[in-house]
Amino acid sequence: MKLFSTALLFLCAFGITGLAFADSPLEEALKAYEARDYAKARELLLIEASAGNTEAQFTLGFMYANGDGVPRDYVESARWYRMAAERGDVSAQMVLGGMYARGEGVPQDPAEAVKWYARSADQGNFVAQYNLGDMYQNGKTVSTDVTEAAKWYRKGADLGYAPAQYALGLMYAKGEGVQRDPVEAYAWLAVAGANKHGLAPAAMEQVAKGMSIAEVEKAQQLTTQYLAMYSRQKSD
Repeated sequence: MKLFSTALLFLCAFGITGLAFADSPLEEALKAYEARDYAKARELLLIEASAGNTEAQFTLGFMYANGDGVPRDYVESARWYRMAAERGDVSAQMVLGGMYARGEGVPQDPAEAVKWYARSADQGNFVAQYNLGDMYQNGKTVSTDVTEAAKWYRKGADLGYAPAQYALGLMYAKGEGVQRDPVEAYAWLAVAGANKHGLAPAAMEQVAKGMSIAEVEKAQQLTTQYLAMYSRQKSD
């Protein structure tokens, strides 16, 4: 049961919805997965995946990436993720972007990484939005563009993703990609801390040291507003 729950948690964490649970081959496949009957799970998943079911395609990609009942094969994993991604699966697009960024199962290709991250991010995947921000801020396989980085961090922050909120807070603190604003920095770092980001509280305290009493009071008021809007505890 623990294995099945872990697999489902992974799938749901990246936004997969619409899994069928009413006497479908996909349901049988997931039950077989739970029982570690990987041969049966793969057989049923292949039927569904061949019919265009993106959840089955994604799950096959996941199985090959992790070596669950099959030899670990990142090339085969990428092939299944691509099938799902090309049919619009937001999670597969995000994972495929990461594979292109790392050169895992596919040739390393910055343009492809950005393309697939962006497709996922445009559908509201907050992890893809954060990853795009990180790529642009740190020049990871793309030219550094802190304005573009701040834009994507803000999108992820608005969706309650703590790493994006933390990164955005630091950008406001440094005036990197956005106009320097300690009030905004304090508020975003406070929200990131409330959303369980371990580094955010210390960073917020550091920002507060350089603020006036009036600025801190304003930042605390803004924090209250942001907590109501963006406190969703999406940390990883």
